[in-house]
Amino acid sequence: MKDRIRFLDQVPNDDLPYLYNMADCFAFPSYYEAFGLVGVEAMASGCPVAAARAGALPEVLGEAARYYDPDDIDEMAGTFLQLLTDEGLRQRCRDAGLERSRMFTWERAAREMIDLFNDVMAGRPAGNEIVA
Repeated sequence: MKDRIRFLDQVPNDDLPYLYNMADCFAFPSYYEAFGLVGVEAMASGCPVAAARAGALPEVLGEAARYYDPDDIDEMAGTFLQLLTDEGLRQRCRDAGLERSRMFTWERAAREMIDLFNDVMAGRPAGNEIVA
């Protein structure tokens, strides 16, 4: 596998979009993510995502990613293989990922935090879903 897979250590942030863009898919085998920003970054760069069905990943990445049980090596490998060999699926994931990633902007995050702070200061219950 060493001639087919390259493991990178630290990558400068400015280089990440290029790497995501050149990749056939992004493997996200995490057991737990509170959000999953790197998956959104990969999608925003047009890279199809194969992610663990764990933590917040299914909620954040939605239908744009392909999922697998992180404890099931066969399912994980099958998901990667499917994305790597099915160009139509890869393109659908690419398109859906680009669309999904547009939901997540720093402007929206800041606006929702301000709304939350305003609710708390006004004594309104926090935790209600905010729709942009």
